[in-house]
Amino acid sequence: MKKQKVIFIIGGNQGEVLLNIQKATNKLQNLLGPCVLKSEIYRTQAWGPIPQDDFFNQVLVFKTIKTPLQTLRIIHQIEQQLGRYRILRYGPRTIDIDILYFGQKLVNLSNLTIPHPEIQNRSFVLKPLFDCLPKFRHPKFNKNHSELYKLLKDQLKVEKWNK
Repeated sequence: MKKQKVIFIIGGNQGEVLLNIQKATNKLQNLLGPCVLKSEIYRTQAWGPIPQDDFFNQVLVFKTIKTPLQTLRIIHQIEQQLGRYRILRYGPRTIDIDILYFGQKLVNLSNLTIPHPEIQNRSFVLKPLFDCLPKFRHPKFNKNHSELYKLLKDQLKVEKWNK
């Protein structure tokens, strides 16, 4: 089976977020395959209707032979192991791992949509994508991240985190 590039956004805003990002990255490498690219870590204002602490986010690129559904099961397992409970939509969380792209595949299932349907609307996703994969083309919109970033209306604060 051919390896596919899978691109994630990973982050959180509760507990030891930076440690959780590292733990989740290690678990993903053990279960999916090698991490071939990482963006910087960004501190971002929380997106959505619930006032809460800022998030730390990072884009990760892996190569895997897993299918999109196998990958989804793996990330849900990792999130649960790291204390993620899906209680409140857009609420605070210890870890959140979203599949942004799976190669150039288009997936539209009841529990999984790829590419992630909100990539083009969220600065906390597009900023790290723009910085590490500016020429990657969105398979649905046929625009690269540089072009999508220029069209972005979301004005939430997204800054590289200086360790």
